[in-house]
Amino acid sequence: MRTVLKTVLWMFCVFSAPLLEANDQSADKLAVMITEMQVIPREHYVDGVIEAENQSTVSAQTSGTIVKLNFDVNDYVSKDDVIAEFRNTEQRAAVTKAEAGLRAAMAREREVRAEHARLAAVFKEGAISKSDMEKASSALKSAEAAADSARAELARANEQLGYTLIRAPYSGIVTRRHVEVGETASPGKPIMTGLSLEDLRVLTHVPQRLVTAVNKYQRARIIDITETDKRSFNSNLITMFPFANASSHAMPVRVDLPPNIKGLFPGMFVKVAFVTGERELLLVPRTAIVRRSEVTAVYVRGADGYISMRQIRAGRAAFDDQIEVLAGLDEDEAVILDPEEALSLYIRQKSQ
Repeated sequence: MRTVLKTVLWMFCVFSAPLLEANDQSADKLAVMITEMQVIPREHYVDGVIEAENQSTVSAQTSGTIVKLNFDVNDYVSKDDVIAEFRNTEQRAAVTKAEAGLRAAMAREREVRAEHARLAAVFKEGAISKSDMEKASSALKSAEAAADSARAELARANEQLGYTLIRAPYSGIVTRRHVEVGETASPGKPIMTGLSLEDLRVLTHVPQRLVTAVNKYQRARIIDITETDKRSFNSNLITMFPFANASSHAMPVRVDLPPNIKGLFPGMFVKVAFVTGERELLLVPRTAIVRRSEVTAVYVRGADGYISMRQIRAGRAAFDDQIEVLAGLDEDEAVILDPEEALSLYIRQKSQ
C-alpha cells in the first residue's frame, strides 16, 4: 500500500510541475498587438443616392403593329435579346421589292458592260467613232450607278425589317413597359424602359469648402447602411461637376462603384466618405474591446506577463473594424486580442 502511495505521489510531482510552469507561461502565448500611432485618412461623410450608369428607354424606329412583347416589368433581359416584335408584312414586301430591283439593275449592268467591252474592242480598230465610244462609257456608268442605288435600297429595306425586332442594348432589368400587344407604334414611340445593375454609381454633393481636398485625394468609400455590418466599397473614380448648387453652394459629385456588386440597387440611400486629409490615431481592434456596464476596457499584458484590465475612452470607428482610443492606452503596450482567454488568465492570476 505504501509502495502504491509513493508511486502516485511521484507521478503527481512529475506531471504537475510542467503543468504549473505551462500555466505561468500561458500569458506569453496569448495573441497580442503592440499599440502604435497609425496614419489613417481623414474622412467627411455625406449622403448619396445610387443610380445606374446604363438606363434608357427603347423606342420604335419604324411603323407597325406590336404583335409580341417578350418581357415585362422586373424581368431580366440579356444584351441583344428581342424584347418586342412588330408585324413586318410591309417591311418584308419592301425587302422583296428591293431584291428584285437589285437583280434587274445587276442584269442591266452586265448587259451594258458586255456591250461596252465589245465597242471598246472595235474602237481600237477604228470601226466606230469616238462619240459612240463615249456614249457606251456613259451608259456603263449609268448602269453601275443604278446597281449601287439598288443595293442601297435593299440595305435600307433590310434595316427597316430589322427595326421590327427591338433588341436590348445591354443586359439589365425592365423597369417600365409603355405599350401593349396590338398597339400601333410609329417612330419615336417609347416601348420599354430598363436599367443595368452591372455598373452602378453614387450621386452626391460635396460642400464648397471641401472641393479642393476631394479633388486632391480622389478617394472615397461608399457605405451600405442597409447591412448590419455596414459593408463599404472603395473607389477612386470620382467625377466632380463644374458647377455648384445655387442655394446650398455644394458641388455635385459622381462616384463610380466597383462592377457587379450584389445587394445594391438604383435609388437606394448610402453614405459616402470622402478622404479630405490624414490624421494619427491609436487604434485597437473592435473585438479586443470589453464593455462591462458603463466601463469600456481592454486587457493589457505587462512586461512581467501580468494581465490587467485597462479602462479606456473609445472614439469613433475607423477603417478595417478598428476603434480609436482617445485615452487609457499609450504606444508600445501589448493589448490582448482575445478577451475571453485574457479574462480566464486574469481570474487565475487574481486567485494565486
